[in-house]
Amino acid sequence: MADILRRVSYKPSWEFLVARVPGPGLVMQFAVVVSYTAPDSRGKGEPVTVTGRYLVPERIGSAEAFWDWLRDEVIADAERHETDEFLRLDGRIVNDPHAEPRRIANPFAPAVPYHEKRGRERDP
Repeated sequence: MADILRRVSYKPSWEFLVARVPGPGLVMQFAVVVSYTAPDSRGKGEPVTVTGRYLVPERIGSAEAFWDWLRDEVIADAERHETDEFLRLDGRIVNDPHAEPRRIANPFAPAVPYHEKRGRERDP
């Protein structure tokens, strides 16, 4: 795994490392650590460093299986996280990867501008 990851490149700033992490009991497991720099989706300033750790499934028994897992699950999950950070409806994040639940309630109802909400509150 480490040999393959040393040869992997993806987007600028993306890095892939293998780490040993404690598993159940005395078992050590392997994880792929992905690190990259991304724009701040909240618009608050400097780019942020994103780090994710993905346990390598026991079913991975070949270089080809490792490659497919890295591409189809690890990178796809990291990209989906970034998609959810930036994809908005009426200026609102619909699937917030940092919130629970991830989807806001009734995201497809039309957004009501703040000044219209305030006007309704004053109407008898």
